[in-house]
Amino acid sequence: MKATFFPFTDISQARLAAATAVFGSLLLYRPSRLDPAGALQAWVDRGALEIRIPVQGDENRLRVLLQEYQQWAELHGSRDLTRFKARQGEIPFFDDQSPLKIRSEILRQTGSAKTGPDAADALFQARVFLQMAQAFDRQQRELQQALEVVDDRQQAMLRELGDFDDRPPAPASRLAPAPDPGGHMTVERLTAWARLALQAPEADAVLVTDSPAAWDLFADRFPATLAMADWPVVSGLSADSAPAVEWRSELLAALERLAQTAWPAPGQPVLPPPPAAPPSPGPFALKLALVPETPLPMLLADLIGRPPMKVPSDRPSRHRHTLLALIA
Repeated sequence: MKATFFPFTDISQARLAAATAVFGSLLLYRPSRLDPAGALQAWVDRGALEIRIPVQGDENRLRVLLQEYQQWAELHGSRDLTRFKARQGEIPFFDDQSPLKIRSEILRQTGSAKTGPDAADALFQARVFLQMAQAFDRQQRELQQALEVVDDRQQAMLRELGDFDDRPPAPASRLAPAPDPGGHMTVERLTAWARLALQAPEADAVLVTDSPAAWDLFADRFPATLAMADWPVVSGLSADSAPAVEWRSELLAALERLAQTAWPAPGQPVLPPPPAAPPSPGPFALKLALVPETPLPMLLADLIGRPPMKVPSDRPSRHRHTLLALIA
């Protein structure tokens, strides 16, 4: 059972290491072919990460729009994604003299282009938004990493001056944790991501995120969601360690059974807890939840605002439920 990362189209290597320690491999959707795997390629090569592009084409249009967004952001000193939301249904981030903007207005005035939100290419808009969000998130992550490097150097300098002892700084003395990127336009992120994911062959029934905001939104959107496990500290795991491999095999088998069993299941399903391990760098918390009697295609359709649906006969789901995981 392969977990799918949501609602982002990029992931940090630290989070990828944690996710693969739990699930073995991870599926990541990308909105276009504009971004190669880059630093993630090593994970792809060893089978720990699969990158899928559910919809291809229009890469040149996407590239132009992304460049316009970046130019607008530099001009206004902001990469706030709410600018895109305010102009949905239009070509975003173009000034009045942009050739594409002028062409759009000519078509609109001559009646050659449909107007109104119903005529908008929702899927293309979703891809544009996700491409911009990916650039935004990557910039924020790089900024946070740069600040941490500066903080490390400052503390090293203070130790050399004798103001600190040789012990490593306590976690509380570090910089404040990076803000949750999913906390910025959470609904829009989930909607755009779900629209893209619906274009792909059905994935396994596990969705994993590192965004508490996205996790909380699911609980609000699907009130029947049931908490299945909450492990505050998972430490000392690496994807290749013997304890991790054994635990992961048991956990994935239990999740597969759980996803296929009619609900309510007889007795309370018990998921195997992670193995005890000594503290190590990069511990993380892990939560698991179940959205009962909601296969993944139904859940995605709900997220984009479609009415309740049955699983199409040409896309039968082998899972009765969707499972959620939060790694934070």
